[in-house]
Amino acid sequence: MSTAAIAATPRTTLGRRASAAFRKQGQVPAVIMRSGQPSSHILVNAIAADQLLKSRVHTCVVTLEGIETTVLIRDADRNCLNDSLVHIDFLEVDATKSVDVEVPLRPITLACPGIKAGGLLEQMVRKIKIRCPVSQIPDDIAVDLGNVGISETFYARQLVLPEGISLLTPERTALMSVLKTRAMKKAEAGK
Repeated sequence: MSTAAIAATPRTTLGRRASAAFRKQGQVPAVIMRSGQPSSHILVNAIAADQLLKSRVHTCVVTLEGIETTVLIRDADRNCLNDSLVHIDFLEVDATKSVDVEVPLRPITLACPGIKAGGLLEQMVRKIKIRCPVSQIPDDIAVDLGNVGISETFYARQLVLPEGISLLTPERTALMSVLKTRAMKKAEAGK
């Protein structure tokens, strides 16, 4: 699991105009949500926040007035015209508890008989939902396609998950398939 750190400052002025002014100064408005407690409104550096979101981290340590808080990155809003960050939602977590997170899938195709035979990989699902302790959140889940032939599908129930991680995505979810190419279909039709 990868963890990053980012510095924050308190945000005392709220509202649309204040947020726009902060963005012009290179700051992104953000919120740290807490279970059963009021949220903290903060500001983070736009460049640091953009780098944080582009990295493949799930948890982050936010330093606010000398106090470090472990958070999950819950949501990030971007401007649809210029892709600049508009707002980030963080969720405070306890490192000893389990959380529900979405983790990307990483197909391993080197030994895939369907791809070796000329088939094409179709990935229907890019992320799956899992439950695991905060300290064990994987960067990704490997999908070994070593037994998938042409016109076969790999389902969520076939995943081999590390110990301590449970699958929340329905087991019958189709994750990946190896498809016939057009050339293969034409060759079969020409027989």
